[in-house]
Amino acid sequence: MKQFLSEIEEHIRNLEKTFSILEHNPSAELYTQMIKYAHSIKGLAGAINSEQMTELAHNLENLLIKLKEQKIKLEDCLNLILRTIDTLYNLLSGIQNNKEIDINDILEEYKNYTEDFVMEKWEIEEIGKSLGIANSLVKILDASDIKNISDAIEQGKSLFQIKTRKKLKANIGNIIKEHKSKNWIYLIASTLSEEEIKNLTGNNLIDIKTIHKGEQKKDIPLFEKKIDFLKIPSSLIDAIFADLTEIMVKVFRLEKKIKGIEEKEQFRQILSLINHLWSMVSETRLIPFEEIFFDLQRHVKELATIEEKKIELKMEGGDIKIDKTVLEKIFTSLLHLIRNAIYHGIEHPAERIKKGKAETGTILLKIFKKGNNTIIEVTDDGRGIDSTILNKIFEPGFSTAKKVDKVSGRGMGLFIVKQCIEGLRGKIEVESEKDKKTTFRIYLPKTIEVISSLIFSHEDFIFAIPVDKIERIIEFSENNVCKIKEDYFVNFKNENCPLIWLDTKLDFTKRINPGYIVIVRNEKEKIAIPIEKILFIDNVLVKPLPSLLKTKYISGLSLLSEGKIALMLNVDALN
Repeated sequence: MKQFLSEIEEHIRNLEKTFSILEHNPSAELYTQMIKYAHSIKGLAGAINSEQMTELAHNLENLLIKLKEQKIKLEDCLNLILRTIDTLYNLLSGIQNNKEIDINDILEEYKNYTEDFVMEKWEIEEIGKSLGIANSLVKILDASDIKNISDAIEQGKSLFQIKTRKKLKANIGNIIKEHKSKNWIYLIASTLSEEEIKNLTGNNLIDIKTIHKGEQKKDIPLFEKKIDFLKIPSSLIDAIFADLTEIMVKVFRLEKKIKGIEEKEQFRQILSLINHLWSMVSETRLIPFEEIFFDLQRHVKELATIEEKKIELKMEGGDIKIDKTVLEKIFTSLLHLIRNAIYHGIEHPAERIKKGKAETGTILLKIFKKGNNTIIEVTDDGRGIDSTILNKIFEPGFSTAKKVDKVSGRGMGLFIVKQCIEGLRGKIEVESEKDKKTTFRIYLPKTIEVISSLIFSHEDFIFAIPVDKIERIIEFSENNVCKIKEDYFVNFKNENCPLIWLDTKLDFTKRINPGYIVIVRNEKEKIAIPIEKILFIDNVLVKPLPSLLKTKYISGLSLLSEGKIALMLNVDALN
């Protein structure tokens, strides 16, 4: 049962993805893909005895066929298709949770589109003549025959016009139409070749004419079929990842206890294999960013309709993969930024035209990698944010809305977004140009990683600093410290580096007696951090900080080999 439901969900999602492309660039190929997905859903739904889903998928399939044949216009049934996809998701959820879903309204709406199609007689005759069908058959063709001809061509069959002396007895294909006068004349759809039909009909055949040569599909031998992907529940991947993380921590603990040269070499090989396995398992947790695009696009359409605005959501870098847990957590934040752009940023069509803009506003969702960070940008081409309030928008309770409604007004949204991003050890920035654009830029670090770090003690705590951030370590001496006005600096390579005391930043009760100064490089400048005692340099496994310990100065924690916890300093926040 679970396997069927998983496959149904995959087909619904593929249906949704394909439709999001098709509505902007309709093509016969995309319609064919959607018809296949709807047909697969119908078959799978029948296998699990879901009559509702079977009937709805069947109606959708018929509708898509009519759209492909251009018998109805796509713009006339856009909302119906969107509602159908939503309803299929709801039916799937209903099956999983043993809950009844009423779909009578949407099935009733389908009746407006699925009535039998009627063709004028002259249209039928024109199609028959264009195919080169004999007049005696053209005169008796009807709309259902045209449909059968179309289906046969779609299925890759050939169309033959056959004249025989007597009534045809040999089974050579599907007879679409037949007529008897002096002789018998047939219109037949078949997978056979012209030569095979001649052999089967023998002396009874007078004449055979190929109306349409079908494209026969080659069968793929069973032994060539390979299964490239396995469907594994994400909860199982999470459990494997958690166990493997703990294994790595325990392995790091063992490293200090190994003494012999041969044992150390064996341990190094084991550690290399575990690191490789950890990397591969980490890869399974990564999913393309575009997975959330279609859900965001749906919200844009709904909110744009409510706000009576024309808005298009675009994406760049959707193929970039991101950790599943991070993607789940970031979704709500991105949704709020997009809602914010719709409600506050993008103008109504009339206002945009007056400003010389296109009446359709654009929200661009862009994702790219830079160093160890994943950067996500949400940019709208609306009215911008007043520079006087740009630094206030992340404060709790701040809002420019005149009223509180379902979309906005309480002034907590951006504050919550900021908290969410910082909870992932990231940060968020905003920049804006009046009447041109507003960009929210999110920086996300790796979620769990092995970092070469300097481990040092400071009062009763153990801290870590990434080695790649360190410029120099020098012994502490008051001669190295100078005072300029009210601030203290350490001169390093003719550059005055601000002296940053961890005691002050982390609210320690007393100032330590420093033994060393670590010169580190953050995003803005080089800074000098006095520390008490250097312990060692090691590769440590860094995990995100638990919510109870959240502070901008600590980016994560690591369990050291001796069982103690080291706090990873966020040197970019120290200034």
